[in-house]
Amino acid sequence: KAVNSFHEAGNVKKEADALKELADVRQINGNYPQSINELKQALKLYQSINEPMLQGIYDLMGDVSCSLGNLNDAVQYGLLAVQAAEKAKDTTLQMCTICNHLGITYYYLGDYNSSAYYYRKALTIAERYKAYDDIYLISYNYGNNLIHTNQRKECNALLKNVLRKYPGIDTPLLVHYTC
Repeated sequence: KAVNSFHEAGNVKKEADALKELADVRQINGNYPQSINELKQALKLYQSINEPMLQGIYDLMGDVSCSLGNLNDAVQYGLLAVQAAEKAKDTTLQMCTICNHLGITYYYLGDYNSSAYYYRKALTIAERYKAYDDIYLISYNYGNNLIHTNQRKECNALLKNVLRKYPGIDTPLLVHYTC
């Protein structure tokens, strides 16, 4: 209803925002095809008004594309998200999320070097903000990447360092990897 109301009112920015939120709800509910269609509509609307802050929508498009198995599209959208964020000088946790999503996508593509690069970048941002949940999630992802490339010592060093620096938080994901 909000999308239609903003459309009828001629408020393109709010219409695009509502479409993006609707698409996010759809992807949470697993309706990825509908989500990506609505995200593409929202992107066109944002572009029609020269919206400069597109990193969030590009990131969501990358995440949904990854869920659909469209990994090349996911990388393209992820890189667009990084470019938009860097252009906007965005150093917030949103950039952390963008880099983590790119790391995941590259991991699925088997490009473990690129995956590791983006996990390290995401982890640096998460640590700057002391975002413990993000630190543990990214460390888990990065640790999985290290194990997959037979870098068990590096994985253990990473995870022990995280546990030492950030003690007292529930660590079931990390403990899974420590030897």
